[in-house]
Amino acid sequence: MSPTEKVDGGRGATNGISTRTAAANDAAPIAMLLTELNETVGVNGLPAPECYAPEQARVSPEQARRRMERMQSVETVLIAEVDGAAAGFTALRIVPYLDQDAPYAEITQMHVRPEFRRQRVGAALIEAAEAMAKAAGATCVHIITGNNNVTAQDFYVAVGYEQVCFEFEKFFEMGDAPHA
Repeated sequence: MSPTEKVDGGRGATNGISTRTAAANDAAPIAMLLTELNETVGVNGLPAPECYAPEQARVSPEQARRRMERMQSVETVLIAEVDGAAAGFTALRIVPYLDQDAPYAEITQMHVRPEFRRQRVGAALIEAAEAMAKAAGATCVHIITGNNNVTAQDFYVAVGYEQVCFEFEKFFEMGDAPHA
């Protein structure tokens, strides 16, 4: 799929919503969306209270561009737009694993701007990610969200997901290593 190809085949314009694979020139809106997400729920991979520090939450367009470039072979970023405005994003990873020959998929991050919630933007992102996962032969989609993120948990249940396990995390001492 080309970076600008619409994931929904161009048909997903319900309520002016379109979803597509994010490209390098989407770094600024992705940075803005990721910063909003980080400010709301904390930065993935960092322990509390460090994950809530403003200096950790902010993502510059250059950081977003560099991160998107680094993860290109592993993860796909999808962006949702409403009438041309960045409304949300999700990141999808297709993962081979030992249990079976087919991969599974994982939605690693997702955020919809508050002013676009309850307008099917999140559902459009999920549908686009699921379509990509199915096309890649994935048997299921995993989504991890915080224990205290009840709004996201309720949304995932509403779009057909169920809680099936617990996740554990161990943080490593990173010293002064940058999290850019």
